[in-house]
Amino acid sequence: MVVSFVLSAALALGQASVPAPATSFGVPGPSGPTTVTIEPAPPATTLSPSLQADLTANYTAQVAPVAADEPPPAKPVEAFLPMLPQAKPVEAAVAARAAVPDRWFLQKFLQGTGPGVALDTNRIAITGWTEMAYTASTNKVSNVPDTWNDRANRFLLQQHVIRLDRPIDTAAKEPTWGFHLDTLIGSDYRYTLPRGLFESQLLNTNGNQNLYGVDPIDFYVNAYYPGLFQGTEFAIGRFLTECSSESELTILTPLLTRSYSFQWGGPFTHTGVMVAPNLTKQWQARLYLVTGNEVFIDPSQELRFMGKLMWTSANKRDVLIYNTTLGRGKFNAGDPFAPATFATIQEPAGRNNINVFDFIWIHKFNDRFAYQAELLYGYQYGVPTTAAVGAIAGAIDNNDKLSGTADWAAFVQYYTYRWTEKFTTIARLELFDDFDGQRTGFKGLYAGATAAFQYQATKSVTVRPELRYYNNGYSRPYEGKHDIFDAAFDLIVRW
Repeated sequence: MVVSFVLSAALALGQASVPAPATSFGVPGPSGPTTVTIEPAPPATTLSPSLQADLTANYTAQVAPVAADEPPPAKPVEAFLPMLPQAKPVEAAVAARAAVPDRWFLQKFLQGTGPGVALDTNRIAITGWTEMAYTASTNKVSNVPDTWNDRANRFLLQQHVIRLDRPIDTAAKEPTWGFHLDTLIGSDYRYTLPRGLFESQLLNTNGNQNLYGVDPIDFYVNAYYPGLFQGTEFAIGRFLTECSSESELTILTPLLTRSYSFQWGGPFTHTGVMVAPNLTKQWQARLYLVTGNEVFIDPSQELRFMGKLMWTSANKRDVLIYNTTLGRGKFNAGDPFAPATFATIQEPAGRNNINVFDFIWIHKFNDRFAYQAELLYGYQYGVPTTAAVGAIAGAIDNNDKLSGTADWAAFVQYYTYRWTEKFTTIARLELFDDFDGQRTGFKGLYAGATAAFQYQATKSVTVRPELRYYNNGYSRPYEGKHDIFDAAFDLIVRW
């Protein structure tokens, strides 16, 4: 793990110059592989409502393979370190550790040592994962407007994430507090980095984009009050978006590639405050006031609302989710992003102030087979011409002009079947209509199909190969072609 971290950090801090073009799925939880069912409340005392909602929204994880239960860890040796608050005797550490749903390599390595006891006593976990990927493509250089794995025929270290987490205790009778930090190192930082946070690392001294960088992608402090409604969480910090059934974090999304609905339909992160009440056993809400879409602290920030409302059926087989990010909805032409690199294509295209409405239906046929459908619509007004957007993105498709309001829509379906504890197949079908070409830089309807499987080689190692085909019959977005075909795979190592 240490070697992996050093190598990945070296890549992230290096100045890799490139031209500007471009769970395990079976373990989609904050603490390890978990068999996820559609529950309206957290399944374990160490899962906060916010993280549990993330698991539920990424429903394909509900049929993910789970490693066999391990024997309980040995009682640690007596040790006491006063470096952290609330340090207690070893017995308290053992009790705290009993609430941890799973333990990864680093925690096991530290178990029984002084630092391990201190972490357990204070309910703090240090975990992470590394994702390495390769995409063989019919394009030669860039898969754009495909993002994340945007480099054609090239290896990428997409995510090396270090997670520091103190989960709130939702089983406690008194209020509890916690914190959460995910630091992303890798090529994916180019798409998650917001305005006002480390954006100077995007370009090197030669004016080219740095392929690798660092983004503290989500961080917050939170508290849980069991007596308010049926339990309510409060938090302040930077959060992953609610407006998708997929995720920026690879362990919370079912495939290596993301849908166009996720890539272009909505935002990725928000900074602000959140309140998440469990209204009843079947209704949960998550309400945010944020500084914008993809904005940390910056002159471009605008107060806006983001929210989620989720209903779970009494038999736990159906879930309905409504997500939205809603604000002024006007293109922010007065505060352009500088430098306007491809890494921040969402800014020239006006992602900051887009309004998005996202509907998700999840149905669990049985313990093996699950279906998910997502319908998304977004719009923005006061947008520039298509040519202006295309000039920044390096992708001008035609002479159509865009003025006034631009809108887009998506329909995504997931079919997931778990054959064994280690083997799961996934199919994704999608339609994404960029009505005006304002999102991708190319006007028209994108139709795509993805077939994939996940193999849980060990508890900590997951392999995810896939085949994907996308077509736009109106424009030629793929290096002058109407379509693209690629074969990709990634390897995820949890530690």
